[in-house]
Amino acid sequence: MLRSYNDVCGGGDHGSPGDAADSRLLMRHPLWRKGSFPELYRCLYEQRSHAPQLYWHVAERYLRTRRKQVRDHCPVCCRPTDSVHTHYVGGLRQRFKPTDVIVEVWHPRVDLVRVGEGVDWIVAEHRGCPMLPPELYGWETAA
Repeated sequence: MLRSYNDVCGGGDHGSPGDAADSRLLMRHPLWRKGSFPELYRCLYEQRSHAPQLYWHVAERYLRTRRKQVRDHCPVCCRPTDSVHTHYVGGLRQRFKPTDVIVEVWHPRVDLVRVGEGVDWIVAEHRGCPMLPPELYGWETAA
């Protein structure tokens, strides 16, 4: 749910003290009430109040994550593919074209162990079963 939180609420002010967990505008999104997002919002709010250090790591990793486009690496030679090049693989000549991929980037001081502890804190605090709306999976709902 943390991965899709920004998709539903539209993201926050990246890098600023206020973030998506603070925003009242997110409650207007059509998917907001269809899943467990109000409960996740409550948990993030509680975590920010009671465990601010864990909240910082979770927020930087999931709520303030930036996406950027980078050049992918060649699967054979592991170098960045800046131009079309060829390799012989299994006796066959194969061409590899440059491709771009989207990667998530977060603050360099994020400690993934603390992120795990923060997620565990949220899981312990969460009431009910976490549920994503089917629309986030592209599923059709029965009429």
